[in-house]
Amino acid sequence: MNEIMELPPTELDELMEIFDRIMVMYDVKIMGIFDQRNVTRKGLGLLMAGVVN
Repeated sequence: MNEIMELPPTELDELMEIFDRIMVMYDVKIMGIFDQRNVTRKGLGLLMAGVVN
């Protein structure tokens, strides 16, 4: 089943437990879609702040 939910970035750990994939947006731009097993909390936080490697 595919589901999409838009949630504020308050509890990254909880989001990473609930969802298989997480899409990060910054300033109306999709920064990426990530498998929760292959991304860190720090990595998501940086993307949410607009930081790109």
